[in-house]
Amino acid sequence: MLGGFICAPPFIPDCPDTPATYQNAESVAACQRELDRYAAMTAAYRDCLERQIAVAVRHANDVLDRFHCLSQRNCPPAAESK
Repeated sequence: MLGGFICAPPFIPDCPDTPATYQNAESVAACQRELDRYAAMTAAYRDCLERQIAVAVRHANDVLDRFHCLSQRNCPPAAESK
């Protein structure tokens, strides 16, 4: 498992598909606020997924590099711990 966390997708607001939303200006404004929050949460979700993808790609590249190094017996010496 990579990263130890998951990216939680945002919940889609119901208000755009609810006829009562369009009954008065207050309901329309409330729905607009929900949609604004949804858009912000969607952007945060996308950023989280992009970070997880970057971590997965780095991990895969590290594994492949290590394999090629060992299979070709061409590994640089390990750094000494101090």
